Amino acid sequence: MHRFQLLFLSLCYFLTPLLLFSQEKTDTAMISKIKNEGMNNSKVMEILAEIADENGPRLTGSPNYFQAAEWAKNKFTALGLDNSHFERWGTFGRGWQLQHFSAHV
Repeated sequence: MHRFQLLFLSLCYFLTPLLLFSQEKTDTAMISKIKNEGMNNSKVMEILAEIADENGPRLTGSPNYFQAAEWAKNKFTALGLDNSHFERWGTFGRGWQLQHFSAHV
């Protein structure tokens, strides 16, 4: 018998009982709460409209980028997340802003 086949069979022999008998209990009450929150109290479309429509395009280093970053930080704080802050990673260089864009399909 090849070494890999023997290794595979050994793993199956020892791991099968673990997989069969160590099932985690499902918290159906919590799953129900999560589903209810997503289906009845979702803010996804509201947040998407705010970040996409109100803040517009966000090129790296542009004023719109910093405006959107500030909006996100404030939104996280309003949602109750602690320690929402910016972190610098270095210098990017000059920022720029898109003045006009047109696409024809």
